[in-house]
Amino acid sequence: ETISVRRGLIKAYSKQLDTEVLLEEDAVRLFLQGREIRPFHIIPSRKVVLTPYFISKGRASPLPEKVIKSEWPEAYSYLRKSKSYLCAREDGKFVGSDWYEFGRNQNIDLMLLPKILVPDIADRASFALDEHGRYAFTSGYGLTLYDESRHPLKFMLALCNSRILDFYWKQVSTPLRGGFFRYFTQ
Repeated sequence: ETISVRRGLIKAYSKQLDTEVLLEEDAVRLFLQGREIRPFHIIPSRKVVLTPYFISKGRASPLPEKVIKSEWPEAYSYLRKSKSYLCAREDGKFVGSDWYEFGRNQNIDLMLLPKILVPDIADRASFALDEHGRYAFTSGYGLTLYDESRHPLKFMLALCNSRILDFYWKQVSTPLRGGFFRYFTQ
């Protein structure tokens, strides 16, 4: 949970270590749940996820350990303190050079891109813009455009939040109790 940001460092609470830690701001993504995504804005959750990856030729790859150590010394210190826990994940699958990688690395490349966010369950169209690829999330979807020059993200955001498209989505979506609908990818 994020406590504060100062001079490019984030002070956060680590449940794993049961203490406050410092992390470089550019080493983390702000972490959201679907309920924090609202029409045209995001309610910050105060949670972060360390993201030791880079994008090359459209694919996400883990940063080499020596790069993390030199570029993000605070984040590296945190990872080292958590190494035994990280290595023990999935019955020891992460012992070795990949000890700090994510268990599932699907869509990391898309997480780092500008995108439109939408919760998977909402009572109305609730699309918000992640203009700089700063958010990681669960309970929702991220929409990226193949040719953003043709339809800029802000234009698509306005269209997605419009009453007419919301009416349409409610006609084709799965209705749930309490007036909520599923905003699935289809």
